[in-house]
Amino acid sequence: MRNEDQEMLQSFVIEATEMLDEVEPYLINLQEAIQSNGRLDSEILNSIFRLFHTIKGTSGFFNLHNMQGITHEAETLLDLYRKEKMDLSDQQAALFFKTIDLLRKILSGVETSFHDKGFEPEAEDLVRQFNVASSSGSQAAPAKAAPPVQNKVVLDGDPEPEERKSIAIDLKDELLEPFIQEAIEILDEAEQNLMLLEENPDDEDLLQKIFRGIHTFKGNCGIFGMDDLERLSHRTETVLDFMRNGARKDFGSNIRMILKLISVFQDTIVRIQQGEEGNIQGLDGMLFLLDDTITELQEEVPERSLQPQKKSALPEDEALIPEPEPEPEPVEETPPPKPVEKKPEPKKAPKPNKENAIDNITNASDNRKVVDPMKASVVQQSIRIDIDKVDKLVDWVGELSIAELMVTQNPVLDNLEKKYLRIFYQSALNLRRIITEIQSLSLSLRMLPIAGTFKKMLRLVHDLSHKAGKRIRLVIVGEETEVDKGVIDLIGDPLVHIIRNSIDHGVETPEDRAKAGKDPMGTIKLEARHESGEVWIVVKDDGRGLDRDKILSKAIEKDLVAEEAADELTDQDVYKLIFQPGFSTAEKVTEISGRGVGMDVVKKNLEKIKGRIDVESDPGKSTTILLRIPLTMALIEGMQVMVGIKRYIIPLLSIREFFQPVQDDITEMPDGEEVCNVRGELIPIVRLHRKYMIESKFEKIEEGVLIVINFHGKAFCLFVDNIIGQMQAVIKAIPNYFGQTEGISGFTILGDGTVCPILDLASLIQ
Repeated sequence: MRNEDQEMLQSFVIEATEMLDEVEPYLINLQEAIQSNGRLDSEILNSIFRLFHTIKGTSGFFNLHNMQGITHEAETLLDLYRKEKMDLSDQQAALFFKTIDLLRKILSGVETSFHDKGFEPEAEDLVRQFNVASSSGSQAAPAKAAPPVQNKVVLDGDPEPEERKSIAIDLKDELLEPFIQEAIEILDEAEQNLMLLEENPDDEDLLQKIFRGIHTFKGNCGIFGMDDLERLSHRTETVLDFMRNGARKDFGSNIRMILKLISVFQDTIVRIQQGEEGNIQGLDGMLFLLDDTITELQEEVPERSLQPQKKSALPEDEALIPEPEPEPEPVEETPPPKPVEKKPEPKKAPKPNKENAIDNITNASDNRKVVDPMKASVVQQSIRIDIDKVDKLVDWVGELSIAELMVTQNPVLDNLEKKYLRIFYQSALNLRRIITEIQSLSLSLRMLPIAGTFKKMLRLVHDLSHKAGKRIRLVIVGEETEVDKGVIDLIGDPLVHIIRNSIDHGVETPEDRAKAGKDPMGTIKLEARHESGEVWIVVKDDGRGLDRDKILSKAIEKDLVAEEAADELTDQDVYKLIFQPGFSTAEKVTEISGRGVGMDVVKKNLEKIKGRIDVESDPGKSTTILLRIPLTMALIEGMQVMVGIKRYIIPLLSIREFFQPVQDDITEMPDGEEVCNVRGELIPIVRLHRKYMIESKFEKIEEGVLIVINFHGKAFCLFVDNIIGQMQAVIKAIPNYFGQTEGISGFTILGDGTVCPILDLASLIQ
């Protein structure tokens, strides 16, 4: 496989996976709509149909026959729903979910194997189930008999205007924009390939690419109800189909004709983006020219239109030309009629010149001012970038920031005259401003909406609630919240385990909820928001809450807590015991949870991204788990402090205040712990030099500085010698050979080249 083909396949795998992620929430929303008002939501249904249709078309291009066959049958069943011939049942919804699971399974191996072989048994089983479901719908509401076929070229998928039924879909901006972007990409590529094909008429790969591009464009136009574009692109596709099957008559003229039609498509797309209708003036003349061309090509490649297509559970391709009508049954012979005298045939009108007809295409698309594609072109608003390149960009911007500090804070500057220093610092200030902007921009490239991760939980709640015999809805809030790509990669598993626990241990059965005076339908709320420089992800259920006594009893049994110290623990401390390895209060292990593994995974993954967990519970009413995650893992606003000859950086958002205490405010407790009276609040003191066993400049607290740190709703004072000042630190990860470094989250490099530790206050205090 060539590199460019491999890149195309990889792009397809990514896009198809994203589409499947979109389909699942749509299916669940469709079920909820049926349960609430008994009707299928046409907008949601059309979105699902469009996604399956797109996957089907592209999988056929890559010869992924299993995928193509499954999605084709799924599309057929969805079409019956659209035509209101049947309703979506729970059994059929489960069939669609099963299909999505298999498609994901196939996609996971396609990128390395470049085929989808080996899935035939599962694919054929799904196709059979879809056929059964579709057959029941067709029998329940048989379609009207088709009118007799006239003696003319009939194009599959292009019914007469009076028979056409546009899809009723509201073209919202968020749906229309991706269609426009994809359309312009397809048409631009087709235009380039057509010009290459004109020079290399024997290049079958080019023909195949052009055909598939126009096929996808046609399908998308049909989904959005753009009838003129769909009809014209379908005729164009048929011409290309004959050409790729050996038709070479007027090859150059046909390429020139299709190039002119591409211009018509592009102009129409521009007008659609500008808010105008997608009508094409002069459409009938273009269709007549294409029909005439198709007739000529059909004479050259007759087997393309007359050879019947074999029926197969997994079709290799869609037939563009319909199967011929079956031959009529033989009838009894009758005596031949008497010969009739033939009348002279009228003279046929001269056939119009094809070249002139092609030239007329350019301005026929609009009787108004023709849109100049160069002046009003569709500008592509997004590109796909490899995440590794973004990571490297962020790393180099960090290095740039460090290099700037090493220049502006270089000790050599102390020997310069003031007048030169003033000029230097003016330039340095401008440099700092530019670097800050580049930092913000580069970090924003890693920020992605958390919607994709949240929507996957819809399927999880749907499946597990049915398995547990419970009725639970998932409410998503703040899905547009943007978080770092690294956070998205690591947050998926914790959310899965938290939600599984909520379903199994938190939300009660409908019967128990009814006895407690609750709605039989339980609710799990999944929310994301920015708060105090962090991303907060909240998982809240309206279930039975956490049982403090039960958790403590289990913890004492496992020697996690001393029995005599149990009463001294706060509710927050007790609730956090559920994150200990192997801890579970379940009386029996179920398919959903009970082995004490899941919540430990939550804690470990949060520690990787320097996150924290808070747990709140209202017994009998609710449980809330709050995940607090740093907004970015590359930069940090910090305060640089001095302890002896060592420098440390403290995250600025954790600092409440700092001051130089007086002796009267300091008290030593009987157990040796020191506390400081800060406006009537007794706050414990932590001496940083004792923690790291370094010599401090000051031993008496009143000689140094106390920094009040907020931690999990509590406060403590960090004792340091003095404060150097605020700075933006580029975080460098701790090398693996250092092992576990308690109290340190990473390092940064200062202006003089010194390596400075960044304090991890959570692990330091714990």
